[in-house]
Amino acid sequence: MSWEKCTKILVSSIVFLSLILTPSSLFMGLYISNNYSTKGALIVGEYGFDTINETLKHASDGDEIIVRAGVYREQVVINKSLKLFGEGFEKTVIETDALMDAVLIIANNVSVQGFTIRNCGGTAYSSGIRLVNASDCKIENNLVEGKFIGIRLENGSCGNIIRNNILKGNQYGIFLMRRSSGNIIFNNSILANGWNGIELAWYSNNNVFEANTIANNGGYGVEIPIYSPSYDNIFFHNNFLSNSLSNPPGGHVSDLHNNSWWFNGEGNFWDDYTFVDYNKDGIGDSWYCVNEEKATYDKFPLMGKFRCFELIDKETISIISSSEILILNASIFNGQANIHIYILENRPSGFLRLGVSRDIMRDLSCSLTDNVIYLNYWSTSTYNYVYLEYPSGEISIQVRGITEIPEFTILPIILLAAMLTLFFCFVGFITKLKLTSFEL
Repeated sequence: MSWEKCTKILVSSIVFLSLILTPSSLFMGLYISNNYSTKGALIVGEYGFDTINETLKHASDGDEIIVRAGVYREQVVINKSLKLFGEGFEKTVIETDALMDAVLIIANNVSVQGFTIRNCGGTAYSSGIRLVNASDCKIENNLVEGKFIGIRLENGSCGNIIRNNILKGNQYGIFLMRRSSGNIIFNNSILANGWNGIELAWYSNNNVFEANTIANNGGYGVEIPIYSPSYDNIFFHNNFLSNSLSNPPGGHVSDLHNNSWWFNGEGNFWDDYTFVDYNKDGIGDSWYCVNEEKATYDKFPLMGKFRCFELIDKETISIISSSEILILNASIFNGQANIHIYILENRPSGFLRLGVSRDIMRDLSCSLTDNVIYLNYWSTSTYNYVYLEYPSGEISIQVRGITEIPEFTILPIILLAAMLTLFFCFVGFITKLKLTSFEL
């Protein structure tokens, strides 16, 4: 086989292997899904397991339990370190009467994902998901409605992640009490609860509340009671909208203790904030008064609602905007990152600040529809930012940038391509040798 043919085989092999072996982290779209596999899992609704509790009795620490779609009328008690996955909150329901906690967790390292949790009727003192002295748990992608407390952490429940849940129509959305500290409350929708959206009491300290939407609650968005204090909690990138006790001064919050309402130069969005942003960075130029009596302020209030979008389980895209985000698509493939945003602005004009992790995108460029004004671009050590303004209507924004394939993926591809080339060249040489011998 000629040198020219061997070269063609080598190049073709590299291209082909690059397409099929490029790791999934380099071809990403936005998604929210329950991260489970049926392999080796116990399955409720199959193999004779008709109830969740019956399946839990046969489970061991470290097991995964998958709950098939349906309505399960039972109180679920989890006293083992395991994962409980529903097939999506739209179709997997745990239902109890008003006096019962629907899911009671009394073990560490428990995951609960993908359920609707609700009452059969009434709103007596019970919780949708209750953690008692339970740490390092993950409560994700659930809908809790109609309970007295949506999600309740108590008695030293620490180091838990409460993420991507919807808590609506309860009396309280999320309640942390009795030294439940060091938890992360991230990207939850806490809506239309009868009293407070979030409450912290009895020395529940050092928790982080980020990217939550806290709206239309009958009491405060957040209350930290004066006689049962909690300290050193951090609130940032949250959206506070139309909570009923939003009486200035003090806004959406009752906090007479030492808690922080901003972090790393960015605060929260408050729908009653009325100041301006002269330097066009999405952050208001005047402080927001959280509590005048204690001189508590959000020093970096956001000018629009905050939204975050995850790529492969990491927060890599953030948006602050006055507009409704209709569609956001993102992909990374072959060294090129693309973000396409469709928005709707009903006011005479609007703005958008896009933040993208530098690990995902660098050297940004924008493709804009007519009348969109590119005003500002800047970078930090971790993020690139773009600030745009536009008139009312539907707007399309496309952002492109360069990303890098990790070096460890290149060498194996080249080595494998070289081996394939040598193999085909060797086969070609042997075939030619056999044909020559046959002719002789």
